[in-house]
Amino acid sequence: MWRAIRLLAAGVVVGVLLAPHPVAAQATTSTAVFAGVDGGPNGNAFYFGAVTALNGDFGRDGVLLRGLGVYGTYDYQATVGDVHGRYWLFDEMIGYQIIRPGIRIAGYIGAEEQSHTLSPSDPTNRVVGTETGFKVAGDLTLGHNQPLFLNLSGSYSTDFDTYWSRLRIGYKIDRFTFGPEALRTGNEGSNAWRVGGFAQMKIDKTPIDITVAAGQHTNDKGGIFANKDGAYASLNVGFAY
Repeated sequence: MWRAIRLLAAGVVVGVLLAPHPVAAQATTSTAVFAGVDGGPNGNAFYFGAVTALNGDFGRDGVLLRGLGVYGTYDYQATVGDVHGRYWLFDEMIGYQIIRPGIRIAGYIGAEEQSHTLSPSDPTNRVVGTETGFKVAGDLTLGHNQPLFLNLSGSYSTDFDTYWSRLRIGYKIDRFTFGPEALRTGNEGSNAWRVGGFAQMKIDKTPIDITVAAGQHTNDKGGIFANKDGAYASLNVGFAY
């Protein structure tokens, strides 16, 4: 996990050094690109995605297009021994956002393809092979563009009944944002809670922001990752233009 985070951190430094540094940040943006790494007791994941507003302005109501790609590895103990897993997923979604004073809400629908490979094969694990199905996602912010805000986001895919949800309460001071977070994630093979905190920094005079998060990861009993609780950490880099 820490090697992956160090590699991405090095990429962030290079990206910041090579990124254009305009005199003032753009007032209007239409596309947000993001990439990151996540590590915990279950395994590691790398992701890359983008969201674009078809009307050319994220600050107005309108149609959104979103794409996300994820690659990850994990391992767990089973009756067949130490099982190593690899997975990838990709989604394509269309959505709509509504912005009102202090409130932003966005919803998406689309399709996702997800694939898991296990070595050695584990007949007790239902999360294996490739599935393509329907996906929904949503994002709600109370206190949008205000110092104190609450953000709730999540998604559900019919692929292995995969879901992800996160609640963040943040406080902004100049270019810095920080606060607590809680997550609930899972699929047919496992479910877990995460409780921790996050901090975000916007790089001065650039469209780049960096977010780090860390805390405690607790797996539900009875899943493939039972008794693998521990710390988690994540790093996300965003770029809007």
